[in-house]
Amino acid sequence: MHERIERGGYEDVAERAADERIAEILRAAPLTRRDALARALGLGAGVVAGTQAARWLAAAGGSGMAWAQSVVASIQGLPTEITPIDKFYTVSKNFIDPDVNVRNWRLDVTGMVDAPFKLSLDEIKALAAVTRPHTYMCISNEIGADYIGNAVWKGVRVADVLNRAKVRSAANRLIMRAADGFHTALPLDQLMDPDALLLYEMNGVPLPKQHGYPLRICVPGIYGMKQPKWINTLELTDKDHRGYWEQQGWTNEGVVRTMSQFRTHRDGATVAPGRVGLGGVAFAANRAIQAVEVSTDAGKTWQVADVKPAMGKHTWWLWGTFWDAKPGRYELQVRAHDGKGEVQDPKVRPTLPDGATGYHKIRVTVK
Repeated sequence: MHERIERGGYEDVAERAADERIAEILRAAPLTRRDALARALGLGAGVVAGTQAARWLAAAGGSGMAWAQSVVASIQGLPTEITPIDKFYTVSKNFIDPDVNVRNWRLDVTGMVDAPFKLSLDEIKALAAVTRPHTYMCISNEIGADYIGNAVWKGVRVADVLNRAKVRSAANRLIMRAADGFHTALPLDQLMDPDALLLYEMNGVPLPKQHGYPLRICVPGIYGMKQPKWINTLELTDKDHRGYWEQQGWTNEGVVRTMSQFRTHRDGATVAPGRVGLGGVAFAANRAIQAVEVSTDAGKTWQVADVKPAMGKHTWWLWGTFWDAKPGRYELQVRAHDGKGEVQDPKVRPTLPDGATGYHKIRVTVK
């Protein structure tokens, strides 16, 4: 396995450049959307570089990053960096999701504000738009499961909407209510983050019904359960608020726990001896990923895998490595280090109440 650079966070200029390129690709003609997204995969990852990686590239001429991208690109079975809409996970409390009539729908900004107002979808689209990749992960995602996906989203900053309402100084939380009766709340400062968005497009098309049409929220660093779909009300308050899932015992914070997983092989797989490509995804939300390590001997020893630079500072990272597999039975494990250098929690915990922890482990037979 090829040992290389450790990576950290993102430079704003690099991320803005990536966003601009992705937006340009999605607008380009005469490409189909599928072609555009395929090109976005390579260009988006190539534009964005971690701060530490950028410094290293200046000294090494880019050979290390090129190596990592080459290794990961040669691994079979990895997901595409942008998840197609029909493959993007959906979780809902409903038997039947709401079918919102956009002609009558309005976003109601209310509560502790001096200038409450309502906005139609067209009025929201008239505001300054932001297009960027972002990974969502469900808090009920088990170790090694696939309730995680990355897409290119378009929307407006939550702060731009709230500022129009003249939020009162005493307000410190935002209650988000949805057309299906779902509700949750977050500290106001999380919503005033410039990366917190109200989304109306996904992968270059209007937000599909199952993903929250006409509007869903996007907040850095937290699980999907705190980011409602079908949003129709933003209510400012100074009171604590327990949402739909929180009332049933789930966390009220929802901070994403660092995770990593194999995607090239499932538990119980059989492979032929020789050079075997191993790979998967790692995610620590807005903390980024610094390194991914793989063990082929049940955690006794660890080796550094190659990690492809992520598309943005809120997206998953693809990793890959090659294993010289000899006949026998093996337990493979993977673990990630976030951008602060902290290794993911090895203790096995269930998803309830605040997200699963533990290393993804798979048994593989080589014969």
